[in-house]
Amino acid sequence: MTNIKSLIKRDFLIFITLLFIPFDAFSQAITFDDTDPEIMVLDNGSSYELAFYKLTGAFSYIKDKSANVQLISGKTFDEIWSMEFKDGNEMTSTNYYPGQPNDFSYFWNDSLRRLSLIYTPDSLAELQVKATVTVELSDSAWFDMQIQIDNEGVGSIKNVEFPKSVNMFLDHGDGAYFPFGYPGYMLGSGFFDTRETQIIECDYVSFDIQGGNIAIYQLYNDTCIQVVELGLFGETDTTIQHNYHCELNYFTWIEHGDTWSSQVSRIRIGQTPWEKSCEPPDSLMADACLKCSNVPCGEKFPGNFELEDLYKQTIWSFWLARYAFSIFFCKPNSTFVRLMG
Repeated sequence: MTNIKSLIKRDFLIFITLLFIPFDAFSQAITFDDTDPEIMVLDNGSSYELAFYKLTGAFSYIKDKSANVQLISGKTFDEIWSMEFKDGNEMTSTNYYPGQPNDFSYFWNDSLRRLSLIYTPDSLAELQVKATVTVELSDSAWFDMQIQIDNEGVGSIKNVEFPKSVNMFLDHGDGAYFPFGYPGYMLGSGFFDTRETQIIECDYVSFDIQGGNIAIYQLYNDTCIQVVELGLFGETDTTIQHNYHCELNYFTWIEHGDTWSSQVSRIRIGQTPWEKSCEPPDSLMADACLKCSNVPCGEKFPGNFELEDLYKQTIWSFWLARYAFSIFFCKPNSTFVRLMG
């Protein structure tokens, strides 16, 4: 009897103790490691690992840990962002280096689980652009990226490309999926062999790469949707390790003294939202019978829509409704994106 009472007392104390342990304590620890002389490595413990170069902030790699596949790979002087001024001048992330007049630095905030890539301009230069890229990690299978631009010099910035140089090697058995038109585009082996380029006015793309998956899309708040163009660019130089790179292009107008922030780009790893219910074609146009399923709930969209992540069973009716709204309620010069082309 005494033993039973002791066991009950022990179990009760364990239960009470567990009540006061934060839920995060049971999740995999998110880590930041910059001990390597060339790269800084971020690991969410379960789903993915990613790294950036310490010299420029460019992507080094993104790894799908569940499939044990490296999804993207980059080089030190790849551009993670670039922008074009109205007079044709350009500024890119590779114009900044640690300790130089155009300075690059980084900062890891452990409590927020956020990496900041900070690009500070030369105060004596004519073109002065301060850019801050934030990378926020999650215990789930995604991380968020956003860029803020401060135009501190002369000239107006007409477009910003971010994220840029998301380099990948797409081969036989891989796929790229765009929710554009109906039932959507699916690019397969026949397309990848040609190294063609595809540019689409939409803000979502998903890639199947060697058994792993990466999806890139935008999150929206109550502000009007920003016009964005998504490009999958084929590399004509066959000596380059990757054959494609993906980037988002925002059409902006950032005057001297203005500050602009992109939408949040969510990059989801290893959780493909697509079901392919017929054989993938080796052609550009999708005959792919795509539908969406099995995606977590809870992310908010314009008008307080709550969908299953980005797309649910109602994906196409949602796009059509949003497109109709833009026609009837937005001004001709509105920044509301034409999602249906």
